[in-house]
Amino acid sequence: MTKLQRLDWGILIFLGLLLNYILTGNIFSGSIVAVDLVLVYSGYLITSILIEQTLEPTKFNLGYLLHNLFKYFILPIICISLLIIPVALLFDHNLLNELPKQIIAAFGFSNNYFELTNATRTHFINAHDAFFQIWFVAIIAQFYLGWFLINTIIKKWIRHSQRPLQQMRFITYLIGLSGAVVGLVVLISDVFNQIGYAQLYFSSLTYLLPLSIGSMLGSLYGWQHVPHHFETIAQTATKKQTLLLLLGSSVGLLLISRYFTINHYWQFLLINLLGCALSVLVIRGIKIFRSQQDTEAPEKYIYSSYLFYLALWPAYLIFAAHLKLSTSLIAATICAALFSFGYQILYQNCLAFFNSFKRQTRVQLSWAMVTVIFLTSAFTLLSSTNNVNGATPQAMTLTPISASQTKVTNSSTSSNTSQSHQTTATKKVPTTPNPEKIASQLQNAWQKILNQTNSHVEIAVYNQQTHQTYHLANIAETTAMPTASIVKVSVLSALLKQNMQGKLTLSAADKDYAQKMITLSDNTSTTYLLSQRLGSYTATQSVFNALKMTNTTANQEAWGETTTTALDQLKLLNTIYYNDQHYLDQEARTHAQQLMSNVDASQDWGVSAGSSEYQVKNGWLDESDGSWIVNSIGHISAIQTEKVDYTVAILTNQNNSEAAGITLIEQLAQATNSILSANH
Repeated sequence: MTKLQRLDWGILIFLGLLLNYILTGNIFSGSIVAVDLVLVYSGYLITSILIEQTLEPTKFNLGYLLHNLFKYFILPIICISLLIIPVALLFDHNLLNELPKQIIAAFGFSNNYFELTNATRTHFINAHDAFFQIWFVAIIAQFYLGWFLINTIIKKWIRHSQRPLQQMRFITYLIGLSGAVVGLVVLISDVFNQIGYAQLYFSSLTYLLPLSIGSMLGSLYGWQHVPHHFETIAQTATKKQTLLLLLGSSVGLLLISRYFTINHYWQFLLINLLGCALSVLVIRGIKIFRSQQDTEAPEKYIYSSYLFYLALWPAYLIFAAHLKLSTSLIAATICAALFSFGYQILYQNCLAFFNSFKRQTRVQLSWAMVTVIFLTSAFTLLSSTNNVNGATPQAMTLTPISASQTKVTNSSTSSNTSQSHQTTATKKVPTTPNPEKIASQLQNAWQKILNQTNSHVEIAVYNQQTHQTYHLANIAETTAMPTASIVKVSVLSALLKQNMQGKLTLSAADKDYAQKMITLSDNTSTTYLLSQRLGSYTATQSVFNALKMTNTTANQEAWGETTTTALDQLKLLNTIYYNDQHYLDQEARTHAQQLMSNVDASQDWGVSAGSSEYQVKNGWLDESDGSWIVNSIGHISAIQTEKVDYTVAILTNQNNSEAAGITLIEQLAQATNSILSANH
């Protein structure tokens, strides 16, 4: 095996790893650069190959187009569908959810619009769609169809040219440049207008930029016939320079994939631009290496990698339902490799079978395939117009709700910094922010985030500066959700109240248990305090009744299954931080504040996102159906150096994973903090 062949394998493995990473990433991470790399490389391959084959009359016609669509898109989807359905019936019925619509979208090269409309997930690894992995393959198919049409028109235009290849490349470059400019303008416009994030992420127009950049590379670098100017560049470059170029750009892509997070629209734009730029450098390095050796990577390697990728995702989903993560990945890898090998044998047999028909029959079958593509695509696109941006209808709209006007007297709070530093300070006098403006901004920001999830979500915020409560949910306002460990704040309140009333005296051991319960979320301590010191798991009901938390109910069997609403949780938080209803005395409130300001570093996520001064308590619980409850409540700021002072409760359930719930909560928390900070 020559060094070049080993290099080709290394490149294919690198691309495979980067593609696989997107399966463990999420739509708010830097893993989007994997899509940029694939699309830039696809644009390069499609354009460079079409340019060279356009000038071969025996190859470039409608039959050639339909043959490629059948080989690269239609037949693989048929094969995967035939494999998935019986296996899913035996081992994982959940995989069949929405499967008919997924298959229809796959045949119509419109999976990206299916995901935009029906199945937008926060974390890819939890998106239980058998064809989720081909949403950007659908975009590539759309581009291929469009570019084939453009090349057909160009071919007719230059059919009498003396230098058709050079002219084809020049015209193609200009069209690619125009497409890149249009794609950049569209991307900037969508980011500036802050369209729905699902629409931004899955829309075909978003990726016109990387595909067009790839087309420009295809016209500049060529495929089998490398242009003279690029050969000169390749021969003057040293192997060391080229290797550094390739390694540097590859490492850059991997670092962005691993460590970058998208919290704002401009970050999505920036990461995509960086992804495109680094992808160009990767492809340039690959082409220089190959040009120096005067050879090209065999198409079958690229084809095999593509087939491997198509089969890896559904195989992994099936195994993951029954096996450990590592075992599932190994088993899925073996199955995907077998599929890649077996499919090519099947394709050859199918092609021979197709060619055995008479020409008229082959034409009829071809037109039938065109009809199926058109109808399935139309069905998916029409469906997408009925459910914009992947949103589920919201049960509530965000409007300011009058809250208690009780003023805080002689109040001080303990605030949490990244070093868990406590500061006691007099509250500063706020300016006069506009409550209606804040409500509108919060509604827009929260709604865009809720549009991206199928989880049940309720968020409520009380702004001490405006004395207004802001609320949004995609469930009914009175629908109670399990508390998980946020109920521990209620347990602490009950403990402190009984100590105030003289019903019990807090010992050093009690205080230690209380500290562990809040700062470490220790379940054993919670159980001890409820059963041994407070009398029962329903001891917190007295707190709920006293604070008029009418939609909160203690669970006598499992304290973590206590149910509540975000608005009820605000009543508890406002009691602790603003002395609302005068339920706890100053000493008790200060004690609760101090504990919530010193939670363990591994548990200070959630409503604290975007803030430097906060008190927080989180809760998380996995359900029997595999979904997760993830909740977060707390208080943000209240010192003179900060701009905001508010309590916040965010409840979620039906999350695909704990990480998905955390990500969802932190997006809402960051948006809230940004808006309230700007309107202080």
